[in-house]
Amino acid sequence: MTVDDHQVRQDGSTRPGIDSPLFDALIGARKMFSRSERISEDNRETHKVGGRSGDSFYRERWSHDKVVRSTHG
Repeated sequence: MTVDDHQVRQDGSTRPGIDSPLFDALIGARKMFSRSERISEDNRETHKVGGRSGDSFYRERWSHDKVVRSTHG
């Protein structure tokens, strides 16, 4: 995946984008499936809204640290 910081659109305007208009459309489709998250205009960031759900990404990411396996049966 390559990043094109100033992609020229069909209407002649430029805005940040990823690879090609087709790739942007595929990545942009996730907006339909993620209701509770805000996705940035350039489709590179997702922001969770509200309360403690904003840090759930980090809790899920590091949850394996909480698993303690017994070494003595």
